[in-house]
Amino acid sequence: MTTLTRTESRPDVHEMVVIHRVFRREFSAIPHLVRRVADGDTARAGIIGGHLSLILAGLHMHHTGEDERSRMLAHLPGPVRLVMRTIGARQYRRYITRVRAA
Repeated sequence: MTTLTRTESRPDVHEMVVIHRVFRREFSAIPHLVRRVADGDTARAGIIGGHLSLILAGLHMHHTGEDERSRMLAHLPGPVRLVMRTIGARQYRRYITRVRAA
């Protein structure tokens, strides 16, 4: 039987912290970047607009993924849902892979 080590018994939230930090940093920088574009500098405005489009698309994908995960969890049997919420999806996939290989 496969057992979880102490570090695997908690969800890994590092990626969540990193992505939220990136969104906060990038969105807070936008007003400053926009104000620094000189009147008539359409090339620079296009670059800043492209950057804003990129981070908006990233935020949309991030929230869509969170929504899909929530919908997926809602359809799982209670015990599996509890495991998924407790150890997180990535750890669960690693755990299931090890269990199936054992």
